[in-house]
Amino acid sequence: MTIEQYRALIQQGMEDETTPALVAEWAGSNKGRALRKDNIPDGYVIKKCFGMTHLETLDYLRTGGRTGYSFLLDYSETHVQVPGVEKLRELNTCYYVGREERNKERRALLDDPKRLQHEADVIKQYQDATAAFQETFAYHHVMYRVVDKALER
Repeated sequence: MTIEQYRALIQQGMEDETTPALVAEWAGSNKGRALRKDNIPDGYVIKKCFGMTHLETLDYLRTGGRTGYSFLLDYSETHVQVPGVEKLRELNTCYYVGREERNKERRALLDDPKRLQHEADVIKQYQDATAAFQETFAYHHVMYRVVDKALER
């Protein structure tokens, strides 16, 4: 893998910061209000199941969670109020603290050309070694299984 390919891969992996920020802004300006269909952001629906209430994007609903967002608002299905920003962040660490940490690490990697080159080189070595291994053992299925088993961790 070249450094340019690796850089592009990391940039593609940067997680959206806009949607969680908009939901946090909505939560901050509606904190304590009763959660109703008429006071949620456009493009979102309220989903209540298994004793929890979520605010979900239509994409999340349509794709069964493969795309979009589902923000946990409360561990209750009744009398739910819009949480404040801190509670929202606490309930949805994957969209806030976790995303911030992952993106911070990605930015740090992109800002360190030496580390970026080293990791791209290691990935290339792994790709080359994997290709050589598969070529060497392609017709030796029994041996391939033995070596593969030996390499399991």
